[in-house]
Amino acid sequence: MTVSEPCTRTRVGAANWTFEYFGHRYHYVSSSVRYVVDFEDENADGYIDATEMPAISWPSFGSAFINDTDEGVILKTENARTDLTGGVVDRMYAYFDENGQLAMFEDHLNMYYIHNDGDAENPEWRMATEGEIDAYDASDEPETDTPNTITSPIRIAVSDNAQGYEVEPIGWLSWRAPGIDINEDPVEEWSLIMDGDPEYVHIHAGWTVVTFGTLDRDNSNKATTEFIPTLADAILDDSVEPFTMSYEDQPATFFGIALLDDDANTPGVTAVVEYNGTFDFDPSLVNASWLNMFDEEGNIINQTEFLDYQIVIEQDGDILQTIDFTYDEGTATYTASESVNVIDASEFGSGYTATFVAETPLGDITEYPIDIVIGVMPPTFVGVDPRFVNEKTPVDPLEGITADDGYGNDLTSSIEVVLPAGFNRYSPEPGSYTIDLSFIHNVFFPGDPWTLTINGEEQAWEGPDAFNTDLDINVYAKKQVWDDAELFRDIGSAWGSVMIVVDGDGNMSERYDRYNWEYTDENGTIVGDADHFANWQATVELDEGGFIIGAHGSVETPPLRAANLDYGDPVAVEIGTEDFSYDILTETSYVLTIDDVTPPTPLIVNSDYTIESGQFTNINNAILSNVVAVDNFDTPDQLAIYVSNNGGLNLQEEGTYTVEVTVEDRAGNMATASFDVNVVAPLFTEDDMNNKANTQDVEDMLDARLLTEETIQAMIDSAVQEAIDNLPEDETGASMGAVVITGAVSALVALTGAVGLMIKKPF
Repeated sequence: MTVSEPCTRTRVGAANWTFEYFGHRYHYVSSSVRYVVDFEDENADGYIDATEMPAISWPSFGSAFINDTDEGVILKTENARTDLTGGVVDRMYAYFDENGQLAMFEDHLNMYYIHNDGDAENPEWRMATEGEIDAYDASDEPETDTPNTITSPIRIAVSDNAQGYEVEPIGWLSWRAPGIDINEDPVEEWSLIMDGDPEYVHIHAGWTVVTFGTLDRDNSNKATTEFIPTLADAILDDSVEPFTMSYEDQPATFFGIALLDDDANTPGVTAVVEYNGTFDFDPSLVNASWLNMFDEEGNIINQTEFLDYQIVIEQDGDILQTIDFTYDEGTATYTASESVNVIDASEFGSGYTATFVAETPLGDITEYPIDIVIGVMPPTFVGVDPRFVNEKTPVDPLEGITADDGYGNDLTSSIEVVLPAGFNRYSPEPGSYTIDLSFIHNVFFPGDPWTLTINGEEQAWEGPDAFNTDLDINVYAKKQVWDDAELFRDIGSAWGSVMIVVDGDGNMSERYDRYNWEYTDENGTIVGDADHFANWQATVELDEGGFIIGAHGSVETPPLRAANLDYGDPVAVEIGTEDFSYDILTETSYVLTIDDVTPPTPLIVNSDYTIESGQFTNINNAILSNVVAVDNFDTPDQLAIYVSNNGGLNLQEEGTYTVEVTVEDRAGNMATASFDVNVVAPLFTEDDMNNKANTQDVEDMLDARLLTEETIQAMIDSAVQEAIDNLPEDETGASMGAVVITGAVSALVALTGAVGLMIKKPF
């Protein structure tokens, strides 16, 4: 009764209603409980037909009609109520009144014993007594011997008459009285209990009608099948507790979350945020709702209502942001309280959890977490499914399988295949083999360039190698950039070094030229000295977004000097990023089943198979003792060997019988073999053994016939037992017994020696 896929024909969902009565509990499948409050008499004919009520999805199960309104309704049918229960007729109806008492029960399938205290013209039906039932069952001609007792489908209802109920026979598979011709008989005769057409279903105000479907009455649901006939007893028993129909309130349900899933290969929902991209939740994509079954007074309203919900974004267990989504009934839309602002898409491979949370007015909370990962759409395999190939057939392990980078670009040629050890793809043997597949997709994002532009001219700059270093300007010489004033204060310089400060707006705001000690700022240019320079470097400050540029020597410094750069001229620095390269390994596997199509081989051990009558007590054992089998894949213990034709073999009657055996392997491959079984008379009887005087006679008989070890052992056991039974009773009995037994055993040992040399086994 779960609602999840994938097996749609066996998952029927739940209506969340439970019926309990007379020791039985019944759980209703989805859509099988309907509410009169939802019915609408669209054609205003005073009836509700099948088109004026909600349909049901699973008509083979039972259903229920609940009328908690103030008015009764009559359900009209065009085909004996089949249309009222989804196209499959429910053959039993139980009517419970507003107090939960069973008021009427109809069953037009099962047979019940009822008795007529009246006559044919004026029947007075009641349930038969045990004595009347026994008399009916004991009679070979009950129609003659017990004419007033019959078995019939029935309709039984509570009544204010003396017996407290009234019952009537109805036709088998009919809701009307037996033998009614609706074209001839007046409607008043169609039922002794109901007014009007008894095919119509009357549901009084406050009543609930319970029906039982095909799967309830055919022993698919055995407990319910046995329960149904007991309702006729329950209606007669005042001590039976009222029925209950209880509803289990349901939590909220989210719709649309699956649309966020970018990774079909990973269980659950995974949203992929493009590396260095942006991400937000679309308020129109997901909604939360619940089924509000009752109003504040407890009356059924059966309404789906949308709910507000939240998305809680976390990373490593820390809540980073909570976004409220508020539903507007007027516009039927959601509005987010804010955009997502905590997901850093510059960290490839980092992950977050976003949990959708909704709470019903009754306090039931639903939480649905999804994963958010930073990266690219996952590379995927397509067409990886279990495969089946006949043995000895060459196999292409990549047949029907492709791979792409998640954006439709084919990567099939990069798939690596790992076959199991010993697997021969060109002539595979039967068995199940796991085929491992993998491919590597390199994700490459070029970094942003590092640029230095002075007065509109791009300068040579080694970017990350010359940014925020601890290298002295006069040592490195080439242009360097610092956006950290603390680092710059410790940097060394010398005659020929030039340094400029760029403000937060990207304009040159200060310069110190150690060629001539000239210092320039907003106030103009002065000539400083070593002390002035040292003080300036020790106290220099940077605006937010500002930076310092330094260079040394006649090659690198000209763009920074007064001849080429004035106070307020533009200077731009673009801090770049490194190239990003990452190998994504995608792995999967499938099971390749090589089907065994070679039948096993039955082997007949003895082509002239002879047994003695009485040697075996079981025909199959007698036949199968002459057969073994081998197979190209299964072991002998895994093969089924059985007698497919015993040829009429009689183990007690001499003759030749042609029999057939069949051998079947686990794959269902079969082979048969036939051979003759010769049944001969036994060579020795026990009396023969006792009467033989010497072993030569035995040897002669062995040459002439077959004698088995079992027969000889039985003779030995019998002879020894007979010797023991004949022991003398006197004091010398012990010694005499020993002599007798020794003699018997000695004779039999001699006999056995001869036989042991000459015995012929069946195989």
